[in-house]
Amino acid sequence: MRVGLLAAYGPANLPAGTMFHFIVCGLWVDLAVAAVMVLLLAVWCAFRRVLMHHNRSIGIYGVRPFDGLRTQPKGDRVAHARASALRHPRTLHGYIRLRMNPPAPHLSVVIPFFNEEEAAPVLLTELRAVIERLGSAEVLLIDDGSSDGTGRVLEEVAAAWPAVRVFHFEQNQGQGAALFFGIHQAQGAAIALLDGDGQNDPADLPALVDALNGADFVTGIRAKRQDSTLRRWMSRSANAVRSRVLRDGVRDAGCGLKVFRREVREAFVPLRTLYSFLPAMAGAAGFRVAERPVTHRPRTRGISKYGLWVMLWRPLVDMLGMAWFIRRRGASPSRIELRSREAKS
Repeated sequence: MRVGLLAAYGPANLPAGTMFHFIVCGLWVDLAVAAVMVLLLAVWCAFRRVLMHHNRSIGIYGVRPFDGLRTQPKGDRVAHARASALRHPRTLHGYIRLRMNPPAPHLSVVIPFFNEEEAAPVLLTELRAVIERLGSAEVLLIDDGSSDGTGRVLEEVAAAWPAVRVFHFEQNQGQGAALFFGIHQAQGAAIALLDGDGQNDPADLPALVDALNGADFVTGIRAKRQDSTLRRWMSRSANAVRSRVLRDGVRDAGCGLKVFRREVREAFVPLRTLYSFLPAMAGAAGFRVAERPVTHRPRTRGISKYGLWVMLWRPLVDMLGMAWFIRRRGASPSRIELRSREAKS
């Protein structure tokens, strides 16, 4: 404004009394601008001070994801910072860390579905009641190219349950591919696998998670199988042969209910019959494998996707290749212990 008046009239040609008001108004404007700049500087200094506060404790030290499950590497500063931000939710530092780098869930549940429109809603309703008692968790639902309304059902569940993520395959890839994909999408410290047909009881999950205190991989044993006599006989025979050939010591590798630490997934290779050989792969990589009895329920909705012939020849062929693989593979990188320099010297 002052520049405009001077340019229009010149200093000597301003109207009477205008010069006084001109100077006073200019001073007030200058003071106001200076005050705003000082205020902004003070806010910035306070902001930096809050950010630096507790930097040592928040940026370096942390807590384990959940009691009893030793899954957090000691040197993982990023994971420690995530957990520590939760311990300081009222500080601006912790709040910003939490929003920009949200904490990983304690548990990831992976469930593949193929044409399970009827079974999916009931199973996921049961699972939600269990998951909400376990704490922080995510649920990954894999639609393996279903041709019925399974995809729509899964999306409806995801819309009402924020912990759910849904993945849709363009074509059916098989249960092994769906499991392998979901396992590598999981972000939890522990990963649980569950069949989508409803025969596994989600209520068994807490017991298997607790069993990780003394193991790296825990698989269920269907103590009272609710299948036909022929199917039970086929399963017992296949498990006996597989256990003898692969030497994994597992009595029921075909049980869909399994829980393992996230680092165990580096032992897995993509295989069409992956579900049958997960314990053998984990054991061959040096991880500790354990078994726990679980409930097995009869199928009341939908139809089985595996005939007896498919259950026989596919695992047999893959078992021969797996027998060669587990005898040739080395230890998993996370299971190799390094000698300290002090001990070496």
